[in-house]
Amino acid sequence: GPGPPPPREWALSVSPRGRLRVRVPCQVSIRPLDPQRCPGADRLLVAVSGGSPGRERDPVRVEHDEALGQVAIVADGVDSKTAVDIRTPVKFDLDIKTSGTGCVKIQKIECDNCKIETEKGTSVLQSIKSHKIDIRTNGGKVIGLGTLYGNTDICATEKGSVNIEKLQGTTINISTEDGLLKTKYLYAESASLSSESGDIMLGSVHG
Repeated sequence: GPGPPPPREWALSVSPRGRLRVRVPCQVSIRPLDPQRCPGADRLLVAVSGGSPGRERDPVRVEHDEALGQVAIVADGVDSKTAVDIRTPVKFDLDIKTSGTGCVKIQKIECDNCKIETEKGTSVLQSIKSHKIDIRTNGGKVIGLGTLYGNTDICATEKGSVNIEKLQGTTINISTEDGLLKTKYLYAESASLSSESGDIMLGSVHG
């Protein structure tokens, strides 16, 4: 039969310091633009792949509000096997929320605000610098690779777990309910790490 349909793609002209708002029930990956190919950092690229296009109740919508400097990506009806890949200006603020098992992967962003919320999906953050990092999950995993740099609030409820290599900020709060809380290197002036019934495993903590 016919092969898989091509990914659905958008390319928007944006301000280098805008905000991305995502509300989807599937995987989201966010990386910065390639500075060689986009030296002005004034584009936002979206590619949607997988899932069952053409049979969706409500496909992915991309809306750009230039007055607010906000790009919104919304999809209620796509299936959970869909993947949304986004390349943003490196300083774009992020407000990402997935439902169901939707995972979030973010690499090498440097912004003022980075807010992520998942239900059962895993969040993987690699080398993030943000003034404020706020991560919530209701049963998913939160994984930090490289250094997460910024004032950080991470809350994992139910069996949600937190495993972070290196975290650096002025104030850091991490809490889990039943899940593991593990961090290898933590540098903070004020840190609060708590778990209701999960294990807490700390490497070196400096304050």
